[in-house]
Amino acid sequence: MRSGVRGRKYYGAFDADGDEYRVCVNLREGDDAEALGLEVGTLPGGCCARVRLTGEPPEVYRLIGPTFERLSQRPDRDRSRPGIEYYRRRDVIDLLLPVMTTSATATTSSPMPIQRSSPGGSGHSRAT
Repeated sequence: MRSGVRGRKYYGAFDADGDEYRVCVNLREGDDAEALGLEVGTLPGGCCARVRLTGEPPEVYRLIGPTFERLSQRPDRDRSRPGIEYYRRRDVIDLLLPVMTTSATATTSSPMPIQRSSPGGSGHSRAT
């Protein structure tokens, strides 16, 4: 199995109520999720509103919760699909909020096969 974190695509996925957060990574050929004790699943595709955050860690991470909170106020939000954080680079994070209709601010994505670790409490912080 090819190991390591370089070159992998990382996502954070959370349900509409913010009760569950999953850290996700794309599978590579030769990965053995079962041997690592990881659950395999797929993040649903569809139309999403996107906000791109840029900045140096850890400051950029502090923007995630408040930005998703504002984004979640959209009336066309699709609560049946999880919100997604896509870590493009260490200093670029795309926040994707599922929406029910296509609009000028929405982007369409296809389903993303992922390898999920057990749900954990770290990562995404919600603004109160």
